[in-house]
Parts: sequence; structure tokens; C-alpha cells
Amino acid sequence: MKFRSKVRLSLIAFAIFVIAGSCLIYVFRTAKDLAAWVQAIGSIAAILAAIAVAWYQAEVTRERDRQDREADLCGLLLSIRDELFLNLTMAHEIVGRELEETAAGTIYFGIFPVPEDPFVIFNSLSHKLPMITNERLRLQIIKTYAIAKGVAQTFRFNNTLLSSYEIARKIARKSEEAVDVVEAELIEVQLCDYGDSLRAHYKKLRAEADTLNILFREMGM
Repeated sequence: MKFRSKVRLSLIAFAIFVIAGSCLIYVFRTAKDLAAWVQAIGSIAAILAAIAVAWYQAEVTRERDRQDREADLCGLLLSIRDELFLNLTMAHEIVGRELEETAAGTIYFGIFPVPEDPFVIFNSLSHKLPMITNERLRLQIIKTYAIAKGVAQTFRFNNTLLSSYEIARKIARKSEEAVDVVEAELIEVQLCDYGDSLRAHYKKLRAEADTLNILFREMGM
């Protein structure tokens, strides 16, 4: 029952008691024990009023706590949502769109300068995740961030492989030694395989992010 409904019902009950007491006083107004009736009803009314005040104060405190929890939860969800989708939008504009256009089995030559910690907000607020009572939303947030962190590591390693490949190619062109040529070719094969892994992980991340976005919208965000 909502807080306002509880207060309204309590006021109605108190009003009914006062009216009933007044009726009793009116009925026994000629009786010799009228004063005793008035005192008894007044005492009961005072006790009920004290109980009502204590209950009202407790309800106000509970309502304030509930509103504070809702505000904290809303702030948590907005912070997580904004950080995640800001990073995804930036990644898609810088490398994601181009990556999706590359063919399977090919090297992705794009360099994505992944920040040292692209998920600062999530890492700092992860201890508050139990506040999210919607289990499906909470698990989807955790799943999407886990995949996003994996994709970030995948891009970092692809950057490292590209750097090693360029160095190996320069060495092979300069030395023309078979061992150096083979080394460059091995890195090239590794890059082709890793390109497929990068495309698959990025596609998975986009799908999970879309699912998460739907859940956020269901929450009215």
C-alpha cells in the first residue's frame, strides 16, 4: 500500500473513532457518569493520537529511505548506462564500423588506442550492483561489461600484433633472410586468425549491448 493511502486510511479510522466517541457521549449525556465517559474516550483518543504520530513518523522515515534508495539506484543505472554506451559509440566510430566491413579471414589493420581503464565508473560502482533487484538487468549488465572488457583486451593484443608484424616485415625486407621472412609470415597468419576473433567478439558485444539497452528502456531510462 502506498504511503499516502496509509495516511488517508489512518485519518479516516481516527475520525471514525472520534465520531463514535462523540455519539456515545451524546447518548449518555444525561447519565451521572458522563465525566467518566468523556475522560475515558479522551484518554483513548490521546493514546491513539500518540500511536498515530509515532507510526506516521516511522512511515515518513521509511518513505524517505525508500526514495533515497530509488535515487541511488537510478544514479547507479544512469552512470553505468552512460559510460558503457559512450565507450561503445566511440569505439564504433573509431574502429567498429570499419571492422564490420572487413571480410572474414583477413587482417584488421585498424589501431584502436584503448584507454588504460575504459570502465572507471563501473569498476568503482561494482560493489553497488546488489542494489539492482531486477536480476535479469543486473546479470545482463555484468555480462555485457565482461564481454566489453574482453573486447578491449582483444583490440590491445591486435595492436601489439600489428606492431610486431610491421617490425618483422621491415626486418625481412632488409635482411631477406628466410628465417626473417618466415617470422613475418607466421605473424601474418596469426593476425588473420585474430582478425576473425576480433570480429566475432565485437559482434557479440554489440548484440549483448542491444539486449541491455532494451532492458534499460523497459526501466524507463
